Order: sequence, then C-alpha cells, then structure tokens
Amino acid sequence: MRTSHAVALLACASACLLISCGPQSTSTGRPASTMSATSDTAAHEVPAPARSDFVVRAPEVLPVTVPGVVGKNLQAAQEEARAAGFSFRSSDALGQSRTQATVQDWKVCSQVPAAGMRLATGIGLVLSAVKLEESCP
Repeated sequence: MRTSHAVALLACASACLLISCGPQSTSTGRPASTMSATSDTAAHEVPAPARSDFVVRAPEVLPVTVPGVVGKNLQAAQEEARAAGFSFRSSDALGQSRTQATVQDWKVCSQVPAAGMRLATGIGLVLSAVKLEESCP
C-alpha cells in the first residue's frame, strides 16, 4: 500500500515539475518569451534560439582494396575476402550448379569486382570456381 502511494505521489510531483518548467507557447504558436526583470519592471523579450537544420550522416566507411584471389583455392580465397572485410558467394564456373561443400577442393577462376579496386567493406565478392583437377573456362 505504501509503495503505491509513493509511486502516485512521485508521478504527480514529476508531472507538476514538467508542467511548470516546460516550454510555454502563446496563442501565436511561438514559445513564450523569457521574462527579464529590469529596474523599470518592463518585460523584455529574449528571442528563442534560431533553429538549425542539420543532417545526420552515417559513419564514413573508408574504401579497402579488393584482394586478388583468382587461382587460389576457394577456402583461402574466402578467408582472404573475409579478412579484408568483404562478404562473398561462390558458384560453379562450369555452369553445372554444383555446390562447393568442401571448399579446399575448389579453385577460383574469376572474381567480381576485380582485384585492386577500392570499395567499401561489406560489398559482396562473386567468386566462380572449378574443382582443383579441372581447367577454368
């Protein structure tokens, strides 16, 4: 019982504080001016600070050089791409839709984007691969 009374009292006190300290507006829709007492007891308006429009910008992402992974085994290529901050996906370069379940048994024939380009991390590399004993198309 005491707890509920204390919570109610605290809520009322908070509301009263917010109402008395919060910005007031006039019938014109503008915030009421801050009153300043002077010797002649005349009220002077203090202008409200000007609104400044601002733009929130995402953190700047610095470009990273795309690693060259053509000719490497697919596992090493994926590790290098991941270490550089890139995501990746791989496909069968011979168009046979084979999955690269054991990535150490495949080699990279081509990559997009090309090695040496400077791109933001998070961009996905597309790697085309064939089995180690196969020739690249």
